Amino acid sequence: MIKISLKNLSRSKSRSFLTSLGILIGVAAIVSLVSISEGVRAEAEASLGGAEYIRMIDRSMMSYLSFLDDSTVNRVSRISEVKHYTREIEFFLKSFNGVEMGAIEMTDVSDIQLITAIGIEPENAEFFKNALPQYKVSQGRMLQRNEDNAVLLTEKLAKDNNLFIGNTVNLDGKNFRIIGFFEVSSGMTGSSIVAMTFKSAKELSVYENDEFSALYIISQGDTKRLADRLKTIFPNNRISSSQQSEQSLNTFLLSLTAALWFVGSISAIVAGVGIMNTTLMGVMERIKEFGVLKAIGWKDGQVMSMICIEAILLGLFGGIGGIILGSIASIIVQEFAGIPTAITLTLIAQALVFSISVGAISSLYPAFIAGKMSPVEAVRYE
Repeated sequence: MIKISLKNLSRSKSRSFLTSLGILIGVAAIVSLVSISEGVRAEAEASLGGAEYIRMIDRSMMSYLSFLDDSTVNRVSRISEVKHYTREIEFFLKSFNGVEMGAIEMTDVSDIQLITAIGIEPENAEFFKNALPQYKVSQGRMLQRNEDNAVLLTEKLAKDNNLFIGNTVNLDGKNFRIIGFFEVSSGMTGSSIVAMTFKSAKELSVYENDEFSALYIISQGDTKRLADRLKTIFPNNRISSSQQSEQSLNTFLLSLTAALWFVGSISAIVAGVGIMNTTLMGVMERIKEFGVLKAIGWKDGQVMSMICIEAILLGLFGGIGGIILGSIASIIVQEFAGIPTAITLTLIAQALVFSISVGAISSLYPAFIAGKMSPVEAVRYE
C-alpha cells in the first residue's frame, strides 16, 4: 500500500512538493521557536540546579536598586536555621576598557550595552560555590580576601572582548588584573558580568558605609521553611528561594512553549487545509481509477487507506524537512545571536507526530469521498 501511495504522489511531483512545503514551513517554525524555549530551560536548570539558597533584597524589583545595611545581617545571623550568608553589591559599570557603558545617554536602544559588576565576599566562596556561579571559577582561580585589584569575568564577556587571564582591564577608570573566568546562563539575567571584592565594588558604586544590594542565605535544613520565617521577620523586604525561582521560571517557560507551539501551528494548520485540497483534487482526478480498483475487488477501506497514507506521507515528508530546516535555524540563532537553543528528541518526536496528524486529519474527508464511490458510476465518470 505504501509503495502504491508513493507512486501516486510521484505522478505530480510539483504539487506534492508544494503541498509538503506548507507543512515544512510550519514545522520549521515550531522547531526553531520551541528550541529557544528548550535551550533557556536547559541553561536555567543548570544554573539553578545547585545548592538551594535564599535571596533577600529590599522592596525593589532588582538587586541594583536595592539598599540593605548591616543591621539586616545582624538580625539574620541570630536565626538558628541560618547556616551561611554572604553580602553582595550589584551595579552597572559606567565604562569598560575606556568604552562608555549604560543607557542614560543612549538614543538608540539597539546600541545599549550593559555590563554588571558584582561585589562578593571571597571568604564565603566555599559555601556558595554550588549555589551562585560567581563563586565558582571555570578557568583560573578564585578571588582571595583583600585581593582588591583583581577581578573575575564571565567567559562570554572575556571572549567578546578578546581578554585572557593575566590581562589588565579598566573598570570605571580603575585598573584590575583578570585572574579567572566563570560561567553563567546566557538565558538568564545577562552574561556580561564582572566579579570583584566587596571593598572594590563599594569604591566604584554608590553604596556607602554598611550598605549593600542583596543578602544570600543557605539554610541549615528546610529552605522553604526558613524563607517563610524570614518573610515574617522582614515583611518590608523581598525574599525568594532558588526553588521558587525555578518553579516560576518553569511555569513561564511552559506558557512560552505553549504560545510558540500555537504560533507555529497556525501555518501548519493552514498547510493541512492545503493537503485536504490537494488530496480532494487528486480524488476527483482519479475517479475512474477508483472505479477500476473497486471493480477488481478493492474494498472501501482499502481505497480510503490509500488516500490516508498519501496524505500522511505528505505530512511526514514535510515534517522531516521542517525538522531539518528548523534545526539549522536553531543553530544559526545560537551561533550568531548567542541565544541558547536545544533540539531534544522529545521536540523531534512531537514535531513528527504533529505533522503526521495534520496529514491524517486532512485526509479524512477526501478518503471518505473516495471510499464511498460507486464502482459503476466511477468507471462511467467523464
